[in-house]
Formats: sequence, structure tokens, C-alpha cells
Amino acid sequence: MVDNSAFGLALVGCGMFGRQHANAAAAVPTANLISVVDLDQGRASALARLTGAAVATLETVLADDEIEAVILATPTDTHVTLAQAAIAAGKHVLVEKPVALEVAAFDSLMQASAEAGVVLAAGQSLRFEPTVHALWSSVRGGVLGQPVLFNWVSNSSRPWPTGWRSWQADPTRSGGMPFHLAIHGLDLAIWLMDEPPARVYAQGQDIAARGTGVHDYSHIAVRFESGANALIEYHAGLPGRSSRHQEFRLYGTGGQAGWRLPDDGLLLDADGGRPFTSEAEVSLRRQLAHFIALCRGDEPPLVTPEQVRQALACAAAANQALATGRAVELHEMLEGA
Repeated sequence: MVDNSAFGLALVGCGMFGRQHANAAAAVPTANLISVVDLDQGRASALARLTGAAVATLETVLADDEIEAVILATPTDTHVTLAQAAIAAGKHVLVEKPVALEVAAFDSLMQASAEAGVVLAAGQSLRFEPTVHALWSSVRGGVLGQPVLFNWVSNSSRPWPTGWRSWQADPTRSGGMPFHLAIHGLDLAIWLMDEPPARVYAQGQDIAARGTGVHDYSHIAVRFESGANALIEYHAGLPGRSSRHQEFRLYGTGGQAGWRLPDDGLLLDADGGRPFTSEAEVSLRRQLAHFIALCRGDEPPLVTPEQVRQALACAAAANQALATGRAVELHEMLEGA
């Protein structure tokens, strides 16, 4: 029998995406957001007032028996340390992508979670968007035949309030764009192709934010073991503050399918253009409901540990290719972990 009782949660990280996670928790009947944690007490207090949660410290959260799981929406370079602490306290953990900046670090977390008997889940929210999930179902149902080419394109304006000189633009903290944002497309490619990636090549430039060292225009080419291919394109040069474009196309031996952010209901104002209803809001709600069901043993994982490993390896390989100009064999990244 499915357990529909409230599931105690704590949110660590009350920034922009942390607030979206809190909104998702408010809309999921099985979720009970008990505490919020942030180094910025003012930010934590503001989110607590909106959600009815208590402001807490990490130590009090980990000692609270009512809290069954922790959501980590913090900078990437903090994920491993925070996840280790939560796992050691016997908490399930949902970590925003990417879980780690190295495959070996992710492997150590997975081993620790297995030994502790808790769930460690990666927040790959695009998988839970309704259109994307429908595409995946069609692929698994054989409607498109054997997938042979996947192309994912994302273009946005400078996406962070503090611009390109915040932590996201520091490769030692974010892993650069292959880890921070292109990993969405890498994850989708691995998921839809349903086979191991074999080789990665990448090209990029820092055009929109010259001098930062951030490849804000990049192409990542992934070759799979069967010979299928994926092209992941991430760009961040649109004008305005909130402009965003995203689309993908999947070609198979029996047909093709595609999707792009809809123009219906587009809102245009001083902040740029955006849909009235964000697909991200839907996907985070679905992701959280799945995570709770996963923790309770009611559903199998939609995002498997091996797929997470492969996506992290692809991101690391893309960084290496950007630095050297050479294609990288994936076994080099996976075997060295």
C-alpha cells in the first residue's frame, strides 16, 4: 500500500532555486517542509515566513527525528560535504544537480548511502517535465524506433542576479558550464539513448561574458557505444534579464519528435519574456513526489546511479576537451574514478 502520510523535509539553501523547491514542497501532499537552513539568516527567515517552516541550523536539522530527508539547493562545491553529513545522520538526500564535481566523489556518496540504508537522489528536474517524460515514454514504447541522434539547445540571458562573477562562474566551485547547466542536456541524452556514452568532444567561447573564463557558448558532442550521437548546445547570450529558449529534437529509425518552450501565454515585460506557467514548477513538484515515494520504497528510481555517473563523466570530459581541443574517451574518466 502506498504511504500518503506527511514526509518530514528540511531545505538547505534558500536562494532562488531553494525557493522553488520550497514552492514544490507546498504543492506536494506528502511533503512537510519542517525547517530551512541558510548561511544568510535574513534569506532563511524570509523563506520561513512564506512557508511556515522553522529557521534552523544544519546541526539541529540532522538531530531532528521528525526530519526524514534533506534537500540540498546549495552551491555545487558544498554538495559532497553536506550530503556526507546528512547520510551519516541517517537522512535521505535529494541533491540539486550536479551531485558532485568528480565521479569518485559521487561513488563515495553512493557507497555511504548504501551502507546507511538511505536514498541519495540527483535532482535532474528536466526528466520530470511533462513533455520530456512523454517523449521518454514514446522512446521506451518503440514508437520512434532506435534513437540515433539527440539535439538539445538551451539559450538564456545571464541567468544569475549577481551576474557572471558569482560562484556559478568560478569553475572550481561550479565545474563550469558543462557541470552547471549543460549537464541537463547530457543527462537527457543518456536517459533517452539508454546506452553508455563512449566519447565526448566540446568547443566553446566566452562571448557574452568576456574575461570570465566561462564558456557561455558551447557545443558538446557525445558519441554512444552503438554509434548514436548527441549534440548538447548551451548558450547564455540572450539580452534581457529573464530571456530563455530551450528545445530538443530526437531522431530515431522509426520517426522523430521535438519540443520547444511554448509561445502560448508568453509574458513580455521589463524582465524579458517568459511563459505564464513555468514547466520548472511542474517538474520540481513531480520530482519531489517521486523522491518521497522512492524513499518509502514505493517507486523505482527514475534517475539511476549509473546514469548520474555517466553524466558527470561526460561533463568532466567536456571540460577536458574544451581545455585541450581533443576528444576524450569516457572510459578514461570512469576508470580513473
